[in-house]
Amino acid sequence: MTNLLEVYNEVNYSNSRPSIKAVLDELKLLNFHRERLGKIQRFSFHFTYREKEYTLEHYFLYHWKGIDNWFKLKKPSFFTIAPFSLNKSDLCKLSEELMVAVNKWNRIGA
Repeated sequence: MTNLLEVYNEVNYSNSRPSIKAVLDELKLLNFHRERLGKIQRFSFHFTYREKEYTLEHYFLYHWKGIDNWFKLKKPSFFTIAPFSLNKSDLCKLSEELMVAVNKWNRIGA
C-alpha cells in the first residue's frame, strides 16, 4: 500500500508560485483528514517542516457571497515559531497544492 508521503514525493510542484514552492520543497506531507462541522469543512494536513511536526487546518464555508477561508497552524509547542509566513491567498494556494497529492493518494487507495 502506498502512503501519502510517497505520493507527495512523486508530485511535480515545479510550476507552483515561488513562495509556495519554497515551502513545498521542505515540507513532507504525512497525513490528511477531512471533516465536516455543520456547514464548515476542515482539511487537516499533518506534515513535517525542517524536522518538526505541524498540522495546518484549513477551514472553509461556502455561502451565497463566495467562500470564507481561515487557517490554524498547530505547532509542536506554544513557544515554537511558525515554520513559514504566508498570507491567506498563499495559504489557500498551499492547501490546493497539497490536495493534488491527497487526491492522487485517494485514487490509489480506492
